[in-house]
Amino acid sequence: MSFHPKTPPVSQTHSPGTPRHHKVGHSSGKSTQELKTCLPQCISTPENIRSTLKADLGLSFEPDEWQAHTIHRILQGYDGMVVAATGLGKSLVFEGTAKLAGSGKAVIVICPLKALECNQVQHAINKGLVADAINKDTEKTLELW
Repeated sequence: MSFHPKTPPVSQTHSPGTPRHHKVGHSSGKSTQELKTCLPQCISTPENIRSTLKADLGLSFEPDEWQAHTIHRILQGYDGMVVAATGLGKSLVFEGTAKLAGSGKAVIVICPLKALECNQVQHAINKGLVADAINKDTEKTLELW
């Protein structure tokens, strides 16, 4: 059995009880001062990122355009989200970002499985990155903190 209303639902542009206008001086997004429009030559374009990643991480394959574009946007200061099936290369996005971000920067990856964490850490270490897994088994390890 399905229900079909005779009139479409009324759409509201705001939730009841919330202000209809933004407060002056309040910004919900990043200011343009926080975004980097000028990056070093080796990471200034997605094409440059592809060749730099291949050389710096010793890749035997060419990174995909979507991976380089995502890394480029993150390095510019934008937030991002990647949804892709298993085996399509999500790991290269955070490994590449960690490699190209520069010293003093950290990339945090949240994994649903401890076995996957260990696998990701080993792959990152093999590419010359510093990586650790923090979970219930390692939370009291002093060296991590």
